[in-house]
Amino acid sequence: MMSTQVRGQAMTRGKPRDENDDVKAGLIVPMVGSVPPEVAEAKAILAAISWVQATKLPVNVLQTDCKSIVDKVYNAKCHNSVVNDIVLCIKNLLLFSPNLVIVHVPRELNKIAHVCARAGLGLDSERVWNGSLPSFVT
Repeated sequence: MMSTQVRGQAMTRGKPRDENDDVKAGLIVPMVGSVPPEVAEAKAILAAISWVQATKLPVNVLQTDCKSIVDKVYNAKCHNSVVNDIVLCIKNLLLFSPNLVIVHVPRELNKIAHVCARAGLGLDSERVWNGSLPSFVT
């Protein structure tokens, strides 16, 4: 599950799920600076894919509430936008994970990601968990 809110310090975080919609693990990565929300969303997706591939987690579905990024990833047309380079990196990473798909979920179904964003606002380094959700999420 992915989402990003930008308030002061931007965050990327990921909660990859498997085909049964079970949370596999979680990642919150602080990002220095202020960026447009669409850029933050794209960087969150890129970070999650990179992390899933590096850790070899058996993840098939990555959820985000940013429909515009999902549309750009699965559209063959070139986009002249500020996120084009990030979208291209996402597409290239997906080539190495043919079973991994990015899907859009409505924001109201993406509440855990927003809890992670709030929890991550004060972080100086990344926070990772595997298995059960940490207490600040539940």
